[in-house]
Amino acid sequence: MPETITTLLDPDQLPDDAQEEFGELVEALTLFRDPDTKEKGQYAARVGSRHGAVFAALAKALAGRKLSVEERMFLRAGALSEELMNEDLTKMIREVAESKPSEESIRYADEWLRAVASGEMTASTVDEAKAGGNSRNRPASALLREAKEDLEAAKDSYVVSVQRIDEIHQEIENALRGMRLAMDDLKDKLGKGEIKPDEFDAKYADVRKIRSAAVSKLLSQAGKVSTADRSFVQEYRNLIACRSKVAQLGDEAGEDDSASVDGRVLSSEIDVMRQMMKMCVGPRGNSFPLLMQEMLRGMPAEVINTRERVEEELKEVEAIDPGIFIRRFKGADRRIVPHIVILPVYGNRGICWEPWPRENKGLPGRLVIPMISDKTPNRIVASALGAYRWQVAKEQAMHYWMEEGLTGTYYQAHIKDRNFRHEQEFIKEYVLWVTEEAQGRPKLEPESRALFWRYVPFSDERKEQLAHLGVFRGLIEKDQRRATSRFTSMAS
Repeated sequence: MPETITTLLDPDQLPDDAQEEFGELVEALTLFRDPDTKEKGQYAARVGSRHGAVFAALAKALAGRKLSVEERMFLRAGALSEELMNEDLTKMIREVAESKPSEESIRYADEWLRAVASGEMTASTVDEAKAGGNSRNRPASALLREAKEDLEAAKDSYVVSVQRIDEIHQEIENALRGMRLAMDDLKDKLGKGEIKPDEFDAKYADVRKIRSAAVSKLLSQAGKVSTADRSFVQEYRNLIACRSKVAQLGDEAGEDDSASVDGRVLSSEIDVMRQMMKMCVGPRGNSFPLLMQEMLRGMPAEVINTRERVEEELKEVEAIDPGIFIRRFKGADRRIVPHIVILPVYGNRGICWEPWPRENKGLPGRLVIPMISDKTPNRIVASALGAYRWQVAKEQAMHYWMEEGLTGTYYQAHIKDRNFRHEQEFIKEYVLWVTEEAQGRPKLEPESRALFWRYVPFSDERKEQLAHLGVFRGLIEKDQRRATSRFTSMAS
């Protein structure tokens, strides 16, 4: 028997029923690492099965105590032993375990589990209502967070309702002004004798045409007034109610110092998290659950998705695809960044768990990112955002998703190929769009490039940078012709 591997975890801190599993995990890992072992696959499978039990037991400890840095290293990155990592990798993972939350909602595994179990976030189960959606059992701090999100949506909707009324008033003013100016001009010219008697009928006919058009405009706007008024009153009352709710919950949250954790919800979320891990790994990926230096397909800085790296890549993609987080809700465009969970697995893709919660389209969705990229270049974040783009477009199109919008156009473009995997292929092309094509390196077929140019447009600055390239010049000229045509039709 080779010398047993030294671990970062203290088995005495684990529940009694998990200590045996931990011992078997260490034993299986030791044999897996032994160069003389012939049955590597057998011991790797044992490591996987025992790891699941230890991970669950340690995650459940969140309900009763604060985790040590070493325990967070295990839950966040799968780091079990320094013998499996070099000094630089160990330092990097320790920094991951000690990192503070970011402004964007990006969480490691233990942080996500605590947020769900404490009621700050709803559980990621099929039946969210049963999993913890009962507001009476959730802390005031969690309810306050949701109330603030509702308040922001209410503010946007109220502003839109005011803008609609202002637009109606402006249209009425323009119609009245045009009618009055035309008549005033006629009277002025008549008074000065600039219009001959035989010209009067024709000139007055012009004024009557302007008046008739103005009256038609007034009637059309009058029909919109009552609808706009109802919307304005409704949005104002909703805004006041949201403000009142935030104030009330703010007082309650100030009195609620408890950080209780629901063990039942925690246990359920752990099971769902393991499903997320399997989806990130994929059917033919590296499912080994522990972080090992020799399993990295590149330098740690290249393949490990720390919170800081994910946040930076989100900014980079959004700068290229500025509409990625823009969602139209209650007549207003809002920037809604999804919650992101980083899980300790070797993955080849990020996944969109949900584009938004089923009960509220105005709340953030959820993306899942594997901690370690199973291949280079590391484009995990871009793949997750590609999945998010697809799911948002599909949900917005509802049962017309194969016919309309982004997903419908993409589906129809490949409808003749029965074996074409539309979502998977779209994600691949999205990754190329925001990484290669955005840098002026054409990789897509012309038809796909035109589709992405229309439905996933680059920022104006990026378009200017690409204008000199032949593959984009035609698309830019087409945009210019379309804009000219639209302007001409509006002016006529």
